Amino acid sequence: PGPRPRPGELGLSPAMRQIEAMLERLSSSAASVLITGESGVGKERVAQALHQLTGGGKPFIAVNCGALTESLLEAELFGYEKGAFTGAARTKKGVFEQAHGGTLFLDEIGDMPLAMQVKLLRALQERRIVRVGGETPIEVDLRLVCATHQVLQERVVSGAFREDLYYRINVVELRIPPLRERAEDILPLARTLLAEIAAASGRAPPTLTPAAEHALKAYPWPGNIRELKNALERASLMSDGRSISHDILFDRPAPPLSGQQDVASSLRDYLSECERDFIVRALEARQWQIQSCADSLGISRKNLWEKMRKLGIDKDTDAP
Repeated sequence: PGPRPRPGELGLSPAMRQIEAMLERLSSSAASVLITGESGVGKERVAQALHQLTGGGKPFIAVNCGALTESLLEAELFGYEKGAFTGAARTKKGVFEQAHGGTLFLDEIGDMPLAMQVKLLRALQERRIVRVGGETPIEVDLRLVCATHQVLQERVVSGAFREDLYYRINVVELRIPPLRERAEDILPLARTLLAEIAAASGRAPPTLTPAAEHALKAYPWPGNIRELKNALERASLMSDGRSISHDILFDRPAPPLSGQQDVASSLRDYLSECERDFIVRALEARQWQIQSCADSLGISRKNLWEKMRKLGIDKDTDAP
């Protein structure tokens, strides 16, 4: 099995903690799961977390159903035999076979053509497939996880999605809220993404200035995590490599604070960030030994763990 997801890896908000708890319960079941939410909220990331809990060493195969034509989608799902169509120079396994024993993730299932929905339903009911151009049924055993940004119930009513398939894939539904509904996840996510971006180029991750952090939390992120990652990738390229300011992040000067609420919120954010930096430095000075660091700070080990969880401090992303 692969490494289990760390607690809080998907987010620190109550909504994402609840998702993590649901994944733990689902890990002992082979039930089909439907993940819903706006584009860019991280649906595949949740599917991968579930896969890690149920056997991360086995295959995880992802397909975007909205990116392929009906004929290409059938060949992608079920595979094809040599000579099945022009250009089929060899036999190829489809994703159902590739995912055998593991997880098959069908993204944008709501975009699947009706004719393909019938074939998918049959494969799920019979737990076997037939390659395009073939005749021999091939048994498959996998967990199916589907995702969509659409409201499938509405597509069922309009006749664009089969009701029997809807109930087959939606044994359990997980709704991933947009970033604007879970502001407490934005900064931990941003730090994780900055660490990933920096690691790809072999550099240390830049820090975010307090103004940049305040703006990250205040911005509604209509494109969700996908938009956040894009903004951070751009800012990483434009920054001096040490820190990312508001101006670099949003390509415009930071707006002046207005009103008591903004000032109070900014002060809370600033004090939280000061506390976070202080604890991270203390942990680094004690080589991330929790008990030793707690003793040096004059607090209990439990209190330090609670502060680390609340402030999104994690050795994997914060250690140099």
